[in-house]
Amino acid sequence: MSDVGLKKVCRRHGVPVPPQGYWNKVHAGHRVKTKALPPAKPDQPETFEIFAPAPLHGAVLESKKRALARAVEAAKLVPLEPMSEHECTALTRAALVKLQPDRRGALRLLGEPGVADILIWPEQLERGLSLLNRLCYAVERAGYRMALSRTSPAAIAVENEEVRFQITAHYARREQKRPPAEKWDWRKSGLGKALESQSYEPWRQWVFVPSGTLKLSLSGSYNAGLRCNWSDGISRRIDDQLPQVMAEIAAHAASLREKRLAEERRAAAAEEAARRREEAERIRRREGERRAFLEKRASAYARALELREFAAHLRATSRKHGSAALSAFLQWTDAHIQGLLASSSARAVHQDLTSTGLFDDD
Repeated sequence: MSDVGLKKVCRRHGVPVPPQGYWNKVHAGHRVKTKALPPAKPDQPETFEIFAPAPLHGAVLESKKRALARAVEAAKLVPLEPMSEHECTALTRAALVKLQPDRRGALRLLGEPGVADILIWPEQLERGLSLLNRLCYAVERAGYRMALSRTSPAAIAVENEEVRFQITAHYARREQKRPPAEKWDWRKSGLGKALESQSYEPWRQWVFVPSGTLKLSLSGSYNAGLRCNWSDGISRRIDDQLPQVMAEIAAHAASLREKRLAEERRAAAAEEAARRREEAERIRRREGERRAFLEKRASAYARALELREFAAHLRATSRKHGSAALSAFLQWTDAHIQGLLASSSARAVHQDLTSTGLFDDD
């Protein structure tokens, strides 16, 4: 980051910075005084970290370099001054003409489908539309196109990615006191009486005055290393920076593409993880069903052997205590044992496995 940016951060956090000429004196061997670091305020942490934007790399950097080269060549071959009004500019002009100035006196056209996002004062209308028109033609010279949709504001389409943009006018806010007569008339309303009861003195009115400079902003990217804003300067206007703007638009589109592909990869990974969880759960349920089937058949067979041993014991002891009822019971027991053995036989198990399909997927 720049030394000016670092100085602003230090001053914001109450960290003293070297005065002008400090390092020259140090390099010259002079003895200089260093300000002590003051204690932190009650609501201020003892330490803070400064994060600079990460440098561009990969597809984003390559797209920016290629787009800058194309934009510079196109600016040499084709004049920057458009010969006619672009469709996006005409639609935006028609929408702005129908608007009434808001409480600040500005024309606010934000979020409307099919037109550009723009916030501008009436006296700067032609300047703002001229910048929009040059931007539209610069976009087409760079090989991109203006996407005009019925559901969303105008955007710059680079291949399959759309980069949102906005043109706004800088303004200054000034405080103006109302005269007593106007102030008294205003106080006749209920809101005025409520403010008067809260000692809202004196009554003030904010006046918003446009500075005459415009700002072009790009939005929608997630890469912190990209430039997003351009403003009119003292010696250079946004119109002169359109080749650099085209390069940043290409970088924004590449950044959006990386974000979309990353989201698609995350979605595919999440879908694959869900599929694997479902497959593991299906295997777990199937294994439970198989174990239950096995235990049921093994239990039937073990029960049959246990009952047959018990029936043999009864027959061995029935010579002394035999009876018709015991004989009938033994016959019924033999039939029940045969049924258990039949249900646990290979033929019965094969038929049950075929009907239930417990091992069909193997």
